[in-house]
Amino acid sequence: MSADIQSRRKKELVAYVLAAILMIVRVDFWWWEAEMPMILFGWINAPMLYQFGIWTAGFILVVYVANYIWTD
Repeated sequence: MSADIQSRRKKELVAYVLAAILMIVRVDFWWWEAEMPMILFGWINAPMLYQFGIWTAGFILVVYVANYIWTD
């Protein structure tokens, strides 16, 4: 295999591993049935911010894969 293909496969493997990790940590079971105070603007709590962070990381991962790995 050429070096370009090997490099691309390594990047692809890292992206898939990160996607799998995001799928696992997305489930925030440690906050289930717990009373969470609103910490931002009086209507956003920590689990909402956590989910937004997970969503943002996933979106960035998709953009990276689309622009740098699946180029053809």
